[in-house]
Amino acid sequence: VSADAWWVHPTADGGLYAIDRNGAVVTHDSRGEIIGVAVTGAHEANAAALDPTGRWLAIAGIERGEVYVLDTVTGESTLVPGRLGIASVMGFNADGSMLGMAMSDGAVVVYDVEARSVPVEVWNGTGASDSEPGWYDEETRSLWLSSSGSLLRISLDPVSWVETACAVVGRGFTQDEWDRFVPGDEPVRSVCT
Repeated sequence: VSADAWWVHPTADGGLYAIDRNGAVVTHDSRGEIIGVAVTGAHEANAAALDPTGRWLAIAGIERGEVYVLDTVTGESTLVPGRLGIASVMGFNADGSMLGMAMSDGAVVVYDVEARSVPVEVWNGTGASDSEPGWYDEETRSLWLSSSGSLLRISLDPVSWVETACAVVGRGFTQDEWDRFVPGDEPVRSVCT
């Protein structure tokens, strides 16, 4: 690995991603040979996470407080939209379609990697520090991230979201709630049993 590596992360096949201070990602194979270079905007990387399929590498930078997702197959780098701040802990779901991030201010956000939509805040905490990467639990369809001095289980199962919302509200959704919280143009209907 070159001497200017700022952050490193293992590849899915036994190699290593070395991320330099300016956001360049140098991919090494299992013998240490350089097999690729990609450029992101993640200056001074402070966190990285590789999805379980090995396709997506998320890199958070301190300097600008931005997160980039690198497609390890094509080398294309995408800036996660919105003003996020510094991501301290990141983790993917099983197929790499969702990225969870615990921000240094304690907020936990979930980003749809394929849709490239603005991340949704799912927890508003009091602060997060760098720690182990988040991980996905297939049995509960949940992403585990640390934030606010706690280990949080963030469900990525839409059915459980509806069940939780119904338990909290204790009734069906109003038209305004439906418009704000249910994606798409489907008309309001009773989802609470």
